[in-house]
Amino acid sequence: MMLYGRRRLGTVAREMVLLHEMRRFGALDGRARIDCAGAFWQAFRGTNEQPACHTSPGLVLLDGLLPTVPVGSVVVKRHLVVVFGDCMLMPVAVNKLDSWLDETMGWAALVQAVEGVAQGAEPVEAVQLYIDRMREVYASLRDLTPLELARARPASMSGPARTELYVESEFQMACDAVDAHDEVLMHGPPVGKIRNYRAEIAQEMNAAGET
Repeated sequence: MMLYGRRRLGTVAREMVLLHEMRRFGALDGRARIDCAGAFWQAFRGTNEQPACHTSPGLVLLDGLLPTVPVGSVVVKRHLVVVFGDCMLMPVAVNKLDSWLDETMGWAALVQAVEGVAQGAEPVEAVQLYIDRMREVYASLRDLTPLELARARPASMSGPARTELYVESEFQMACDAVDAHDEVLMHGPPVGKIRNYRAEIAQEMNAAGET
């Protein structure tokens, strides 16, 4: 679960790098309407017991369109598809927890981070915005018992059955996932990974004659 938590944060970091590149080339600015939705791309399929969990909290939409639409760079377009489609096999209980957290809270955190980039924030700053928002969410959940966490899903929320936890082992696994995710966020943005990914994108764009 710690590995999954780090992978999720790394995905958000890569997204902020790509969106920052889009802003640099005029494909994103502070006037854009930024929303979040469920996944469109998926790297692979899992099983009922081990679903392929998307590592991104959601799919960013720009003025209602897929993020690849306003992009002129083939390199950035390809990386957007790969990053937003990134998945990792995880126990079904973790997928249920993430479905609930992402749709009710994670999307808002991701939108806030993207808005930061659109308004001129650097990728590290935008990732910190996401971290701050999500740590507030986890702080409200970490004091719950496994059973309380299972009952915390708002009654008004409609959605697929996968968002519901059924058995005690799932309750406990969901609690463990919350603790692991929060511990990863506690260490702040992955500065080294952001720096390396920016260098990778710059090198690919230079090789493609897009700089």
